[in-house]
Amino acid sequence: PTQWMAKRIQQSILGPAVQELRVIPCGVDLATFRPGDLHAARRRWGWPPDERILLFIANGGKSNPYKDYATLRQAFELLTQTDSLPRWRLVVVGREFPDELVNGHRVQHLPYIEPAEDRASLFQACDLVTHAVIEEVFGIVLAEALACGRPVVATQAAGIPEVVEDGQQGLLVPPADPHAFASATHQLMGDPHGRQLMSISARERAERLFSLEHMQADYADWFSQAGQVN
Repeated sequence: PTQWMAKRIQQSILGPAVQELRVIPCGVDLATFRPGDLHAARRRWGWPPDERILLFIANGGKSNPYKDYATLRQAFELLTQTDSLPRWRLVVVGREFPDELVNGHRVQHLPYIEPAEDRASLFQACDLVTHAVIEEVFGIVLAEALACGRPVVATQAAGIPEVVEDGQQGLLVPPADPHAFASATHQLMGDPHGRQLMSISARERAERLFSLEHMQADYADWFSQAGQVN
């Protein structure tokens, strides 16, 4: 799904056996994952309208070792040490754990939300999507976030820069750097106009690159060409 992965394959022991390699980004359902009313989505989840809400989604939630929740939590601690009002909330989706308080601000743990419509409403209800991974081939969560028009703070890891353009749909920072992550988050939350521009760019990028229709057409074209060769 990314040039990064394609290069890894070419450099691996599989490389000599590869006859043709094509990069086809993953697609998301743009009719389900779309911009929505923030206040209505927050009422659905019982979140106050005036909180600053960060969303983190990962299989297994904070227990997933590849998503680096530790860096995200440290960044959240840094944010809430010096910037307390309006209140912050970090929503961690992927596995149910007891909620935490960090400097008096809530870290809410939710189980993985399977219905796509419910997951879309999570994106619609947050201010920013956070993604502190160490390594990621593509990041379908990021494509879903862009489709919902949500800016992203993520790491410059592996294939992520091919999904989110730094400074266009969000900000990218070095992996395992909680200070940089907190700084980028603070910067975006302090710039409502900039977030609005990123929101527009996010949806446009999702429509241009990450629709199911584009993915299906690319695979159909590839299979058709392969069939003609054979």
